[in-house]
Amino acid sequence: MVTDAETSSYGRSQELWTQLASVRPTVFAVHVGGDSEPMQSRRFMQDWSIAGGGFYQYAVSHGEVDQAFARMATWLRRPAAYTLDAATSVEVIPPPPPGELSVTAAVVGGAPTRAPASKDVAVAIILDTSGSMLDRFGGESRITIAKQVLADLVANELPVGAPIAVRVLGNKADPCGTRLAVPYGPLDPEVVTALVDKLKVDQAADTPIGAALEAVPTDLADASGTKIVLLITDSKEIWPDRDLCGKDPEDVIRRLGSQGVDARISIVGLAVDDKQARKQMTRWAKLGGGAYFDARNPKQLGDAIRAAVSAPFEVFDVTGAGVAAGTVGGPAVKVPPGTYRVVVLSDPEISFEGIVVTSEGSVTLSLPSDEVRWPRNRVLLRIRGAYSARTGHRCRGCPRRRSPSRPRRCTGWAARTLASPAIRSKQEGGMASPLSVSASSDAGHTSSAARDALKRHG
Repeated sequence: MVTDAETSSYGRSQELWTQLASVRPTVFAVHVGGDSEPMQSRRFMQDWSIAGGGFYQYAVSHGEVDQAFARMATWLRRPAAYTLDAATSVEVIPPPPPGELSVTAAVVGGAPTRAPASKDVAVAIILDTSGSMLDRFGGESRITIAKQVLADLVANELPVGAPIAVRVLGNKADPCGTRLAVPYGPLDPEVVTALVDKLKVDQAADTPIGAALEAVPTDLADASGTKIVLLITDSKEIWPDRDLCGKDPEDVIRRLGSQGVDARISIVGLAVDDKQARKQMTRWAKLGGGAYFDARNPKQLGDAIRAAVSAPFEVFDVTGAGVAAGTVGGPAVKVPPGTYRVVVLSDPEISFEGIVVTSEGSVTLSLPSDEVRWPRNRVLLRIRGAYSARTGHRCRGCPRRRSPSRPRRCTGWAARTLASPAIRSKQEGGMASPLSVSASSDAGHTSSAARDALKRHG
């Protein structure tokens, strides 16, 4: 503050001190040439400076004013001690909402194809044989339709040799018991169909779903890797209904997960009209990493059972840890935002790399159309070729020309026998397209027409 302190407001001194007390400024006072009341104005300015820790200087020349400013600058640049007070607080930041990821089968000719599981995936089927399965369903009993659909499943959908077991619910002697109708072993369609066809419905049998699910680790004890559990039931019982025989299926499914049993539990509800029962079984299936399928007629039953045994898939994060699992064609699985690898346990196994899922985003992966399940009585031949690296000419049978600047070695035929026993090529790279060559197949052996076609093309 540079002033001569000549003022008529000395009477407001108390008001000034009130303001200084609230603000507490550091005052540097330079008193320049006071005349009328120099002693009074000096005392005021000295008091203001001392009260705030500053200083006062009376200046009568330019040099003394410069000296006052130099003194003030030195004071401002002096070392000063200080303290810091810090306080911490905990704020829980919720994770971002998850995204969704699903896998669908290939679409060929406008219609979705099947995505059968690999023959290394074990399947446990639990079939409800309680008394209600004698009720009519599309003109026949429910158990009759269920047997027909299961016969088609093992004959045309599941790979021959795939591990399988079939368990049924209850009988007259033990209404709350379960029985292993088809012991665990490699699938032989004729043997399994014959055993299933002999199954009988017992009116006295209850619906011990929990007990049947509890037996899955025993039924598939020799199986390794991922397993599929398919429950086919018309149960309308709501836990703790006594017909469920005292074991909560939801609790059993939770324990299977805690025991490390890697199983996808899907449920097909056969003519289940009760909304609460459908909701309960949907919850069970979701807890078991599978899906619930509602079947109101025989066609829906067949579609539902085939969908329930579709190839499972697993989702891995960048560290290789599994974060989710689902079924091809089933409901989407929820995963945190991130980048993932998705492995579909089909035949052959298919892997999707670098799949990015955003918060609240939805990603749908479609299987490549080359992975079509071809009918058993057909042989599909695929050939691939390219320009010869040596001559620059197209290899015989090459489906398209390539630039000589991008030569590729001619590779001829690549074919493999599937377990089905259909024969299908496994494309190893490059462009490949099916030839219009097909022939009958007998138990996985190439017919003479197919062998002749192979010879003609080298």
